[in-house]
Formats: sequence, structure tokens, C-alpha cells
Amino acid sequence: MFRKSPWISVAVLILLVTLTGCGPQPEEAQQKPADSSPEMSGVPLTIVASADPAAASPGGNVTVTAEVKQGDRPVAADVEFEIRRSGEPARRLKGSSTETGRYSAVVQGVQPGEHTVIVHVNAPGIHQMETARFTVKGEAQAGHHHHGTELQLDLPDTVTAGQTATLAAKVLHDGKPLSGAETKFEIRTGSGRHHWIPAREGKPGEYSAEFSFPTAGAWSVVLHVEKGSIHDHVERQIQVK
Repeated sequence: MFRKSPWISVAVLILLVTLTGCGPQPEEAQQKPADSSPEMSGVPLTIVASADPAAASPGGNVTVTAEVKQGDRPVAADVEFEIRRSGEPARRLKGSSTETGRYSAVVQGVQPGEHTVIVHVNAPGIHQMETARFTVKGEAQAGHHHHGTELQLDLPDTVTAGQTATLAAKVLHDGKPLSGAETKFEIRTGSGRHHWIPAREGKPGEYSAEFSFPTAGAWSVVLHVEKGSIHDHVERQIQVK
């Protein structure tokens, strides 16, 4: 009877071990690339806001610009410029981009006074803001009047997390109380959490709502007003202790 050589068994065993080692590795053992998206990295954005010219002439145009990065990497984001001037409703302009991470908009027909530019940047899981300013010196151009919608937010000076706070607002149109408007408060954090609170009207043009801020930190309170062709909003920051 033929007897199997022990050397043959050893050779077969070595061959099996070799084939096993060269086979596909389990998914857990394969190295995965790091997720560098803003939502996953947890690294805050760097926003550099500017206005050109910083000192403009009445009736001229000003270009507002924002450069958005995360670390050294330019970030693709949704950017909006909010332009504020004392005594006038805020204007919002959509930022356009010619290259990733750089956004701009043109403010046309600027009038004398101090202007504040609030840059709103929305990237995946992130909402951040930055501020710039520009000044217009001189006399207002003829025919420029302060008509339109005026939104006045009245927020408490001190807010404690977990306690109910009253949010109030006065809405004027052409200098008169705007009654019967659809009014609501948008409350949000930098992490992207949103709360929508309908407001009730007391006296004509005066609206209010109550809200309990769940956590301490910086919150944004945005008042939205709609009636017919009127659609306006104003935003303020509030610090919750």
C-alpha cells in the first residue's frame, strides 16, 4: 500500500497558510480615508470679511467680500450678506463666488452713515457669522426717504437656560404699526439647530412669543414678518447663561 510522505503534508500546509495571508482583508482592517468635511471635522471656520471701499460716497456702490476657510482649506458654502444701517430695514444679498472659498456681493446706492455687514456662512452642519463695517460720508441724495418696513426686536438682557423668556417685537410700515402680519421667531445655534415659534399680536404692530432656551451659549434670534408683498426679517444675537 502506498504511504503518504510527511513532507507532502508539510508542503500542503505551507501553501494553505500562504494563500490565506494573500486573500482580501476584512473591512475592519482596511484603512479608511479621514472625513475632512466641515460637519465631521469639528474645526470652526475662519471668515475674513471686508468692504471696498471702506469709505464710500453717497449713491455709490460698495463691494462686500468674505473669504471662508477651514484651517488652510477653502470651503464651499452658502454665503449671505446682511447690510444694516441705522433707521433702515436690513438688506440681504446673496454672495456669489468666482472661486471656492471667496464670496462677494455689491451694495448699490449706499447712503450716508455707518453700515454694518453681517456675513452669514452655512456649510454642512455649521452656521457662523462675521462682521465688517463701512462708512458713507456726505449728504443724502435727493429723493431718498426712509420708507419701508421697520422691525424692532425687544429681547431680554439676561436669559437663563431652561427658563422661559419673552421675545417681543414692534413692526412698522411707512412709520405706522403693521397689524395682521404673519410673524414668527426663528431661533438657532451655530450647530445648526432650529426652532420656529409663531408670534401673537397684542397691540397693533406689537408681536411676542415665549421660548425656553434649552442650553447655555450664543443663540441667534431672527424675526420673520410677511404680509402681502412685505417679506422682511431682522436678526440679533443673544447670550444664554
